[in-house]
Amino acid sequence: MSPFQEQRRWAPGRGIARSGQAETRLAPQILRVIYHPLHKARFRLLLAAVAFSLTVGVAHGGRLVQVPGGASSFGIDPSRRAVYVANRGGIFTFDLSTSRLVAASSLGPFDTIGDVDPATGLVAVYTFGGGPGLGIFDPAHGTMRSVLDSPGDNPPQGAVFAGGLLYSSTFQCFIDNCGPKLEALSLDDGQVVARVALPLLMLTRCIARSADGSTILIGDAFDRTTLVVGTAGLMATDAFPVGADPCPIAVGNDQAVVAGNDTAGPGSARGSVVLLDLGHPRSVPQVIRVGRSFVRGVAIDPDHGRAYAVTSRANAQHAPRTSSIANKGGRLMTLTLDRWKVQRRTKLSSRLGAVQSVAVTPGGRILVGGENGILTIVPHFQRVKASQR
Repeated sequence: MSPFQEQRRWAPGRGIARSGQAETRLAPQILRVIYHPLHKARFRLLLAAVAFSLTVGVAHGGRLVQVPGGASSFGIDPSRRAVYVANRGGIFTFDLSTSRLVAASSLGPFDTIGDVDPATGLVAVYTFGGGPGLGIFDPAHGTMRSVLDSPGDNPPQGAVFAGGLLYSSTFQCFIDNCGPKLEALSLDDGQVVARVALPLLMLTRCIARSADGSTILIGDAFDRTTLVVGTAGLMATDAFPVGADPCPIAVGNDQAVVAGNDTAGPGSARGSVVLLDLGHPRSVPQVIRVGRSFVRGVAIDPDHGRAYAVTSRANAQHAPRTSSIANKGGRLMTLTLDRWKVQRRTKLSSRLGAVQSVAVTPGGRILVGGENGILTIVPHFQRVKASQR
């Protein structure tokens, strides 16, 4: 027996180390401390904190993959098992299954992934808030070609693939006709195939498409609405009031999730997560407020009947690309689609840095993007109803 073991066994007054009899006497002592009038209130506060942690979640670990420059947006290609991230440092390709870095390309100052074409695997990228215009990245050859140059100070606000064409929203002037436009571009030479004029008083923030490419949603920050445009004929078919800056947008089967961030007036910054029912025109959007926080990203997983949103405390002014000084970490909200409600709030680890975006893989894994990289989270799913699919 070692001297340390001998000391533990025979040390006077150390009941836990000496015998089971002393251990038995310890339980009543703990109960007397808990129910003592001086400690009872503190114990209740401790129980409340534990209950809160069970519903809100603790600092989430997950697996963090470092990305130089951060991950402000994602592009997922399930058929090629790839995840794409773009920032000022280049375009990064990760393996969808392992999240390991596969390739990196420094091909221009494009910082936002617009979309991934499911047919060709091409990736649309652009610069949020101004830059060289719109680009198409070819992962197979690691090359980039510019498709649309920015008309003056009006850069593209979003880019999506649908029906073999690339759709982009810009503000342009043609002779005496100025206003926002939604353009359909050829993937071969970047020439405009079709163009539709959007409402004149419209400030496009971002666009998204349905899985089948039949519908494009446009977030209008001026009217605080989400405009629905059918790609067949490029006709506006519906408009949903959001009541806040509607961006970003994630589209599922017949539903869409929109982040609404309201900055009307100093100190009034508030965020919300909005569910749109695309299958029922003119239906009333369902809104969940998130308090004095901004919704930085949204994602939808129709197969599991869930949606996700990442939030962080709001600054005095809204910044589409979050500041590492004012926003460390954040929270991940899990919402149910069948009944639009919050299922869980999870506090994200500060090692992620400023939370910026969220995406869902076909298998249901959650990818949270931040200034330090990608946090991969594997949720535990429950059986969902058929109406949730």
